[in-house]
Amino acid sequence: MACNWRIRHKLVLGMSLVTATLALLLAGTLYGLASYRQAMGTCTSKLEEKDLAANIRVQVKELTQSVPERSKLAFHFEERIPHIGTAIDQYKKKLDDTIDRGRADNDGKEALAFVEALWADLKRFRTALKEEYDHPSLDLLGNGSKVVKIIEDLDIHVADLIGNIDLEINRRIHTTRQEAQKSIWFLACTGVVAVLLMTGLMRFFHRWVEQPIRALEQGVSRVAHGDFQYRIQIDTGDVVEDLARAYNEMADKLRAMYENLAQQVNERSRQLVRSERLAGVGFLAAGVAHEINNPLASIAFCSEALES
Repeated sequence: MACNWRIRHKLVLGMSLVTATLALLLAGTLYGLASYRQAMGTCTSKLEEKDLAANIRVQVKELTQSVPERSKLAFHFEERIPHIGTAIDQYKKKLDDTIDRGRADNDGKEALAFVEALWADLKRFRTALKEEYDHPSLDLLGNGSKVVKIIEDLDIHVADLIGNIDLEINRRIHTTRQEAQKSIWFLACTGVVAVLLMTGLMRFFHRWVEQPIRALEQGVSRVAHGDFQYRIQIDTGDVVEDLARAYNEMADKLRAMYENLAQQVNERSRQLVRSERLAGVGFLAAGVAHEINNPLASIAFCSEALES
């Protein structure tokens, strides 16, 4: 027995389930695409940061490469400091852009800490050079020199910064893989549910709509062939049942009209037969009267002659 809902309610239910399934599939697809886009954006920004961080390291390496004679060493360092500062500024701007776009883990606090450490090292480096001007006999690149220690700290902090960038890239790739797996599982489960749902909807549609309509079609066909005794039995609680009830009422009226018409035809037939019989009797009576009138006329004529 079909569910006693109106047919529009059944159609609305089916459309709602299909729409919900499509919405889930769309949501899973958009989630996967958003995760992929976020990962690509993060990796792009981090690779650009890595290039700028590598530029900082190159500028730091320039401090100890192509070292001039001792008398010009301090001037060489003073000349390289602005390049290092510019490289740090460029990296800081890129880092701020990454943070503004939401592409940095933990709001970029670790990278900002490395930037602050680089600025602190650069400030210490300037202080150490000032001490060199105050003490010209100090060996800037000698063992135990503050300048050498600061350059090493700069190199270590830049290396740590690059390592942190690589770690964030790997972390983001790992997170994206997990999100992609979740998205795939979600889409797969939703797809299975969608297939089962569509199968169930087709089955219920067959029971709720197709079977009642087919029963209505068969009943109407039998009524059309003159079987007015047949009754269409549909219990769906919707417009199809109302239509079947209307057809049954129409069949009852047609049957009553047919029976009345047959009765009238029989009555008319009997009247016609009786009329034909009466006409035959009248014709016979007229013939008999004619045959009797002829001899009676002769007898009357002879009687009148005898009487004269």
